[in-house]
Amino acid sequence: MLMLDDNEDLLNEMNTFFKDLFYIDVSNSVTHALQMIKKKPYNIIISNIMSIEMDGMFFINAAINIRPKAFIIIITDVTSKELTAKGVKKDLFEFLEKPLHPEDLLFAIHKACKELLVEQKKNRHNIMSDLKNVHDSFLNIVNSQTDGIMVIDSNGIIIYANPAVETLFRAKQSAFIGQLFGFPLGNHNKDRTEIGIFRSNGEKGTAEIITTNIFWHGKKSQLITFRDITDRKKAQKQVQR
Repeated sequence: MLMLDDNEDLLNEMNTFFKDLFYIDVSNSVTHALQMIKKKPYNIIISNIMSIEMDGMFFINAAINIRPKAFIIIITDVTSKELTAKGVKKDLFEFLEKPLHPEDLLFAIHKACKELLVEQKKNRHNIMSDLKNVHDSFLNIVNSQTDGIMVIDSNGIIIYANPAVETLFRAKQSAFIGQLFGFPLGNHNKDRTEIGIFRSNGEKGTAEIITTNIFWHGKKSQLITFRDITDRKKAQKQVQR
């Protein structure tokens, strides 16, 4: 929290009152206060609308440009309150009329904390929604692939299989989930290996697998891509004869 005012006695009074309740910096210089805002991510900025260095609205709007998510508490008099409100291009702000009392400021800070918490929850919800959309888009891409794809957790357990796995192994996707992969995987990203595969109908085949290190639901995992090269291997053997 940062408080700007040209009254040093008021700054000292507020600093003494709040220092055991909140982390607070104080300044009587607009230039210095703007420098501090650039360096520290203040959530709450308190400013006297009247400034000895420059117009108070300049400072407030400059502070908003630097910290657009901060809650602004404006100290003003009744006559300039309406004019000030028109100049603040921000939703999260509060007015305090002079003379300023610590109890009034404490109430305003409490309100600011509640509104900031609501805003943070809203942002967190939006982030989670965006992450879900990204994950859903990823699954749509993976599910549309003609190559078989599995995700293996750090214990070697299969935790995901795409529809193409059914074609490759002639078995349902659900049959693989929770099973041990059963083939040693290297720790190197983009490893390419040929393995023998056994289909549920007893047929044997060959697949080329590529291992990619990923995070799946926040946990380290490996994505395995299977490409059926059975026909290619048979053709190679025919040529070699």
